[in-house]
Formats: sequence, structure tokens, C-alpha cells
Amino acid sequence: HYYQGRLRPRSAYAMGLIYWWSRVAAMAPALANFALKAPGLSHVIKAAGGIHPKRSFPPYAKETFRAWFERRGARNEGRPPVVLFPDTFNNFFTPGVGAAAAEVLEAIDYDVRIPKRILCCGRPLYDKGMLDSAKGLLRQVLDTLEPETEELVVVASHITMGKRDTTGTRMALGAVNRDLVALVLGGGLKLSLAGIAVG
Repeated sequence: HYYQGRLRPRSAYAMGLIYWWSRVAAMAPALANFALKAPGLSHVIKAAGGIHPKRSFPPYAKETFRAWFERRGARNEGRPPVVLFPDTFNNFFTPGVGAAAAEVLEAIDYDVRIPKRILCCGRPLYDKGMLDSAKGLLRQVLDTLEPETEELVVVASHITMGKRDTTGTRMALGAVNRDLVALVLGGGLKLSLAGIAVG
């Protein structure tokens, strides 16, 4: 492809590598947020990353979804298990979305679990054409989830656009068409009934 052996635009590295930037930022989110919003310093960061000066950075959460989930502990042990996969954006920026998803799944009697290691779907990378790096992250996903026999639920934000890729991942893990149909229809029915019950 065009960028084979060439440098990409600065914004490709700023956005495509957001998984790694976020892992560093999560070590000290208050400091990261200060740097991203401080006059002068934020301008330098935007210029270095090829980001328009009028664009604002979303703040990093004080606590990641994974940290919240691990601190809170398991619920519904012994009930049907489900693996909840939080993407990079919900893990680092909007952990409340993942927490709400976990609580909804628990309300319909699932034993919610998360992947044993932090994962990224690789979507930001292949959006920027960094296919080798994206393939490496997807391989981590497959290697981590392959031993799991539970159902998989993806907490989607950025990767909503890649929902067909999520289905492809499930099929790569061994799901057949009837499994996917049963999961979608059964899960949708359970969520609908839970919504009606909650009001």
C-alpha cells in the first residue's frame, strides 16, 4: 500500500496508537488530563500529533473499567457466564458504559467476566492503515479468547462501525450461524424483558 516503508501523517500515530497512549495515561490520568488541557502545553501536543488546534481532547477517566471491575469483585457466581469485552475507549475514557453493561447483564442473571488481559480490537490501527500492528492486536484477542467457552459481549463505541468484524471474530472462534442468530435473538429478548421490568 501507499505508506509501505513511508512515514504516515502525524495524526495517524496520534490516533492509531491511542491504545498505547491510553495505557500510559492511565498510570496518572490527572496528570495526563492536565497536559492535554493546559494552555500552551496542549497546543504543543496537538501540533505534534497533527490535531487541529480547536479540537479538544476527551478526558481520561480517573479509573478504568477494568480497574473498577476488578475492585468491585464478581457477581452471580455459578450462573451462566458471559465475557464482557470493553474496547479501548470505554475502558479508558467512558468506563461507566462498561459498568452499566455489566450491571444489565447481571440483572438478567449472568456471571459477568472480563478478558484475562487488557485487549484492543485494533480498529484505530487499521483505520490508519497500520495493518501489521492491527493484526498483532487481533491475534492477542483471538489467543486470549480462544480458550473461553462463554458467550462474548462487546461493549462497543468506536468499534460499533466494525460490528461485522465482531461477527467475523466470533466465527473465527468457532461459532456457527445458528449460534450467532441464537445469541442475537436470545440476548435481545432478555435485554428487552429486563428493560420492561425496570420500567
